[in-house]
Amino acid sequence: MPTLTIMTCGTSLITNGAISIDEDLPAVIRTNANAASWDEIADNHTDILTEHLQQREQRLISANDSEVRRLSAELNGLLAWQEANRAQSDDHQNEYWLLATDTVLGEATARMIQRWLENKGHHTQVISQSGLRTAKLAEFRQALSALTEQLVKSIKGYQNRRYHINFNLTGGFKGINGFLQALATVYADQTYYLFEGSSELLYIPRLPYKLNAEQIVTDNLITFRRLANDMPISAAKSDALPDIWLFEIDGRYILSEWSTLIWQDTKTDLYKQNVLDSPSDCITITQAFIDSCKKADTSIIKLINERIDDLAFYLESGSTEMLQSLDVKALQTKKYKDQNMYECDLDNHWRIFMIKKGHHMTLETLHEALH
Repeated sequence: MPTLTIMTCGTSLITNGAISIDEDLPAVIRTNANAASWDEIADNHTDILTEHLQQREQRLISANDSEVRRLSAELNGLLAWQEANRAQSDDHQNEYWLLATDTVLGEATARMIQRWLENKGHHTQVISQSGLRTAKLAEFRQALSALTEQLVKSIKGYQNRRYHINFNLTGGFKGINGFLQALATVYADQTYYLFEGSSELLYIPRLPYKLNAEQIVTDNLITFRRLANDMPISAAKSDALPDIWLFEIDGRYILSEWSTLIWQDTKTDLYKQNVLDSPSDCITITQAFIDSCKKADTSIIKLINERIDDLAFYLESGSTEMLQSLDVKALQTKKYKDQNMYECDLDNHWRIFMIKKGHHMTLETLHEALH
């Protein structure tokens, strides 16, 4: 069975032994730890850091495995796992994802590790999220929420392809690793890290039960749907949820990293059950539409609910922000045009037909495509 390994990346590769190179280098690294672009770094520091990064990558690429393990905490943990799991580590379909902070130094470190892995013949990619740095707590939490959604969707896709999911948390920063450890106990098949100075991996067991917070979501389903699709909610709606589920940025409510995890874990099953109530006053779902959906496959029901979310966002934007998945268009045949009938695609076969009046849609029927 092939393995997808998600590795958090810190900056050990560029900080280990830095003081022995230049006693001022650690201070330069600390000063610029949260810089999101080279434009934020002073010219004299740019010269120092550029030279150091080049030298450190050359040293990494030319190093033997023993030195690699001294240089990089991330690779130290990975090589320890590979030694203990020879059969799994030799699978040519294995993939390694490097989770980098949204910083110059974080990405530079991840790219060095990526090139080392690629030189060994491994399939790798670097992933990150805008704002994934500790300079501003609100941006950091928002980035964690987006990262959760990205990872859960990806992991479920790889699980469907029968991949074994590993989390290597040996490197990385405490703020990210703490949350990723919680995510891993739900979604990872194996999570491990290596204590500094040790050669023995510590494995963190997966939770023996599925994360089950469906009641929390169903009791506040419209709130979750609106927030997950970038639609605002009222203060009264936010008050109905404990503080842990939401946070506020500039008067706008956003799902917290924890509620994003819960939403991603429960959404698919909920969306497959039946056509859900409209999340927006801009959409009316008729009984005729619900009746037309009664024999639809669960995969189509899921798509219907997703399109209704997309449609709500489109209509509440004043019909200006259409997502690519929505593809709303007016029917041109006269008998439909006279009714102001529109359609949107579900797949290559099925369509939602609806009547548009201003920035309001009335869903009339689920039907096969007319062409």
